[in-house]
Amino acid sequence: MMVIKSPRVLVVDDDSNARALCSINLLLDGLEVLEAEDGRRGLARARLESPDLVVTDVAMPGLSGFELAEALRRDETTAQIPLIFISGEQDADNEARALSLGAFAYLTKPFDPPALAKLVASALARRRAQLTPID
Repeated sequence: MMVIKSPRVLVVDDDSNARALCSINLLLDGLEVLEAEDGRRGLARARLESPDLVVTDVAMPGLSGFELAEALRRDETTAQIPLIFISGEQDADNEARALSLGAFAYLTKPFDPPALAKLVASALARRRAQLTPID
């Protein structure tokens, strides 16, 4: 009997309420959720646990979401992990930077939790399709 593992999503945000909001909605969608309260811990957790997707805030102390993404992209073991950015700033430059780092999406706070869950599902489906060998 083959056990199907739930996809694991790492939520990185220094705001515990935002992190909880993301986590609860992703858990309700049947995903396994990992959390980190800043970019440095998020990077360490991503390297250690190889999540299927990372949802990250942009503005965080120590290591911003952009710096986290850059570090993930430089490491061959984490380079292909899909990213979704969440930010309190509606900023075209930030969105462009996120997309240049290969982000699947850039959401602004406050965001609609079901919309985030839909984006996560889409990003995970795209990732699965990329990893599935073609016969």
